Amino acid sequence: RSSKPLIVFIHGGCWLSAFDIKHSYALATALSQQGYPVWSMEYRRAGNGGEWPVALDDLSAGLKALGTLNDQGYNTNNIHIIGHSAGGHLAAMLGAKLEDALPVEVKRVDIVGLAGIMNVVDYANGSNSCQSATPSFLSGLPAESVQNYYLANPQNYQLSGEKLRSFILLQGTQDSIVPPSQAKHVRAKTVMLEGVGHFDWIHPGSYAFKQLLTTLE
Repeated sequence: RSSKPLIVFIHGGCWLSAFDIKHSYALATALSQQGYPVWSMEYRRAGNGGEWPVALDDLSAGLKALGTLNDQGYNTNNIHIIGHSAGGHLAAMLGAKLEDALPVEVKRVDIVGLAGIMNVVDYANGSNSCQSATPSFLSGLPAESVQNYYLANPQNYQLSGEKLRSFILLQGTQDSIVPPSQAKHVRAKTVMLEGVGHFDWIHPGSYAFKQLLTTLE
């Protein structure tokens, strides 16, 4: 078994059921080839019953099931939760409820957002294809679903639980899906990469992927 921390991975795809876990297989495989055990979690999304808060509830249930890996010899004392795009948003939201969702044996968590969406209100007001999908996930525009947008917005949480060791946002300046302005949170350290686009993070061998490995180390 690897001595490296377990990675819990959450894929993106605008929170939509049209985009499932398959597009993240290459990244998960590359991380495992670097010696990281990867617990890649699928979840319901808008279009298959995963509208807010169901997607987050699914992922919380996945975290609670981490304890089953101890029986297989994996060390879950320290874990990395990594999320890409909409998965970065959900990773941050898991950070807001770590104390409730984590098995007791997990002592330390690092969260890494890859082009993560950190302000759903601002994001929903945009016009690209992914921004336009936000109301499908949150059951309306910000003015129509005020409570959903408040509860689902990482900006409204401190992410200060004692088990959370670090929160890092990795973002590219050439991202046309998630604007670089999204890479802000009071708890987070932001690393901005020049010339990096939205999908570079999930392409093994890219400059962005190498930066992710450096961050994990």
